[in-house]
Amino acid sequence: MKDERLKDVIVENFLSCEKAINTMNKSLAVCNQLSVYTIDENEQNQFEALSSKFARATDMYLQKLVKSIMIYYDEDEKFFIDRMNKAEKLEIIDNAENLTDLRKHRNKIAHEYIVTDIQQHWQITLNFSNDLLRSFNFTKQFLKNKAILTNS
Repeated sequence: MKDERLKDVIVENFLSCEKAINTMNKSLAVCNQLSVYTIDENEQNQFEALSSKFARATDMYLQKLVKSIMIYYDEDEKFFIDRMNKAEKLEIIDNAENLTDLRKHRNKIAHEYIVTDIQQHWQITLNFSNDLLRSFNFTKQFLKNKAILTNS
């Protein structure tokens, strides 16, 4: 019974994460058409929206989905870097180092650290958004292979 409840939690977390990823992906599609170096106020708002959606999707993916999978397999770790390294070994995620860097960038956004080069910040956000999509799809395939996800 415990396993079924934990599977349900994973599926709930997956669906919430997928929704956040899809929302981020819409903003990403708009921003991919823009240049980070020559933007007007409306385009700046588009990049700010992407940054916010990226931060939310990152939280949903790393703190909810990946963590719940680790708990299900009784492999959760106290420290984030240890969790990512173990998740990579279990093939839940594709690249622990990249996701650790992605999380650091998310923290800069969430805690509103001063960014001296806003264009560089937006370019990094574009790159990490694509990385997040790839990692999410990797984890989605893991869940399908383990028969945890059956309908997505």
